[in-house]
Amino acid sequence: MRAFVAVETGEDVRQKIAALEQGLPAGIRQVEAANLHMTLAFLGEIDETKAELVKDALEGISAVPFEVKCRGVGVFPSMSFVRVVWVGALSEGLRHLHAQIGSALEPLGFKKEEFSPHITIGIPKSRVDLHPFVRAHEDDDFGSFVVDRLILKKSTLTPAGPVYENVHVKRLG
Repeated sequence: MRAFVAVETGEDVRQKIAALEQGLPAGIRQVEAANLHMTLAFLGEIDETKAELVKDALEGISAVPFEVKCRGVGVFPSMSFVRVVWVGALSEGLRHLHAQIGSALEPLGFKKEEFSPHITIGIPKSRVDLHPFVRAHEDDDFGSFVVDRLILKKSTLTPAGPVYENVHVKRLG
């Protein structure tokens, strides 16, 4: 299965981002509101045995619930070559949780990755000038949500976009 570890946004944040997505320029595939999340570790293709080891590793993580503030819009990797349109996420708790996940998964053969906290809201289907959109929303406030669980998700790619399924939920606290 194609898998990743994520946290889900709260409903208020999801609604604000969904409203923002309505203004995305043509040529950008929007992430469905129900699919909005923040990836903390992309695992790629893993088998059931590895998935069980990942579940055990996640259960060993010790963290209390914390708040994440969502603010601003940007792109990766650059304005001249956009692959992802995102809403920013601010939280020291998020950085600590990401570090713990990296340490827990490293013994299973996963590399520790750099972390730029964000929620993907769109993927370009074609070359689009996003300067006006980003400038107009770079300081927007999308509210905050509480992270109280980690989720191991399975991703199935379809022509209509990815379909996500929760494989395991680890409650924080």
